[in-house]
Amino acid sequence: TAEMRHLFITALKARRVEFVVAPYEADSQLVFLVESGQCDAAVTEDSDLLAYRCPRTLYKLRESGYARLIEFADLSLAEVGGRRLFDGSWHEWEGSLFTDMCILAGCDFLEMPALGIKTAHRLIRQHRSIEGVLNVLIRAGTLDNARAEAYLEHFYRVQLVFRHQRVWDAAAQEVRMLCRPDGPLADDDSCDTDYVGPPLPPAAGRLVSCAALDPRTLLPTALFVEERQPMVLPAARHLQPQSLPHRPVLPCQRTSGRRCSTTVLLGLRSASTSSQRPCALRLASPSSSHGQRSAD
Repeated sequence: TAEMRHLFITALKARRVEFVVAPYEADSQLVFLVESGQCDAAVTEDSDLLAYRCPRTLYKLRESGYARLIEFADLSLAEVGGRRLFDGSWHEWEGSLFTDMCILAGCDFLEMPALGIKTAHRLIRQHRSIEGVLNVLIRAGTLDNARAEAYLEHFYRVQLVFRHQRVWDAAAQEVRMLCRPDGPLADDDSCDTDYVGPPLPPAAGRLVSCAALDPRTLLPTALFVEERQPMVLPAARHLQPQSLPHRPVLPCQRTSGRRCSTTVLLGLRSASTSSQRPCALRLASPSSSHGQRSAD
């Protein structure tokens, strides 16, 4: 909720923890932070980061500090029963087939009924394209032509999200695409508006990234208003311990379905060096459907 985000970001500011609010999807923002070297890894429980081809992702983070690290490049060596899971050219899998497999198995944006990750992997591995997979499902009677065509249209657009979702680039001070396309995404602007998100001017992107503007409405947030209110300090005699404000406590809420997130940069100390390197953390909260700006 907006209140939860407000409390969380207020607590981050009070502790001087660096953060960035994504203009649209937090997942793509996390991937950009890792790809650009601003973070060593993304911490999440969302498997969609693999569909974005995040270079390094930490799962199952414990209070002790232990987590499961998945490096995307290492998936090329994955085996079952002595046989490579992703046979053939890894460049082909890395370029599109792996993401296509994830979309086919079901993701936040599109879901194929009664089709799991093992079946999606087998079909993509055999036919090497989504078009070939759909032809097989049509011949098997699983899909009719009309449903297959509608699914394929949405599939192409979801591909755009995982490749070209817009993110905030602090170094260039602009909102850019995660992976810049070689040409226009489509003949019209519908893909940008409905899936990738419309372009944002640099000034708006900068204010969204620091929580001064709401990413959905582009209106000033409560934080923006509060930080511009004059600070009135009480007399020293009133500064008793019992009168000091408590640290805000964030409510925890279990949700189902789509989630949005706040991206946080944490200073994690490496075991082999004394220097601190940032790591991206994804905190989930309820969200609306895609196409709306996410207050991530």
